Amino acid sequence: MDNFGLYNGIEYADWVSRENLIPEEKYLLSRFLNKIGKTLEAGTAGGRILLELRKNGFNDLFGFDFVPRFVDEAQKKDADKCIHFSVQNAVSLNYSSEYFQQLIYVQQILCFIEKSKERERAVLEAFRVLKGGGVALFSFLCIESRNSFFLYRIFIKYLSFLRYVMGRKTGIQYMPWLKLGGHWNFRAFLDGLPYVYWYKAQEAQDLLVKNGFKIEKVGTKKQILEDHLLDSVTQIDKNCFTGMIYFVCRKP
Repeated sequence: MDNFGLYNGIEYADWVSRENLIPEEKYLLSRFLNKIGKTLEAGTAGGRILLELRKNGFNDLFGFDFVPRFVDEAQKKDADKCIHFSVQNAVSLNYSSEYFQQLIYVQQILCFIEKSKERERAVLEAFRVLKGGGVALFSFLCIESRNSFFLYRIFIKYLSFLRYVMGRKTGIQYMPWLKLGGHWNFRAFLDGLPYVYWYKAQEAQDLLVKNGFKIEKVGTKKQILEDHLLDSVTQIDKNCFTGMIYFVCRKP
């Protein structure tokens, strides 16, 4: 099974029922986005983020997801039919170039794209549809944050050993889902597919810069909650990685 199958199956109920913004999202959206800008959210699932933005005065909103069931449910929740939802894949969007002033890629959407080249294509597509001077928010699963917890470090070592014994050459940043549908996924301890990709902080920054974005601010949950975003991942102390890593970018 791939990640599409999971989102269309066992993970569907969890993602479609989520409500409200988490503190990191609330901080970034309120501080860096403009209510009058044409805004696109990637991987909208049940429309949680866009529906909250609508409540807070944002008007020109678009969202896409590659799971048709998510889009159907998001449209049902949008009682006023003011948000433009569509079924699309992040690696090949049908929006015109420079169509949006603002992009929201904050549900780690890139990490659930299995192939490296397709993750890069998704970043290129984001750059293409954003206007010059526009703002893009990205979040990534962060391997440094995972390594900051003792039990996760043990799991990573175990997984590395298991792959060595089984002759698998899969890089350790590709990891199986530890939970599915809110429950422990015991197939993860057998290295069961599908994988999600956990970025190194510098790797994520390099991916964005390589494909044209300028990094304006960066931080993990710790820096966001302390209202102290930084200019580069190199400024984050190795002991201060918590949660996802977030980037505020601009298209020059």
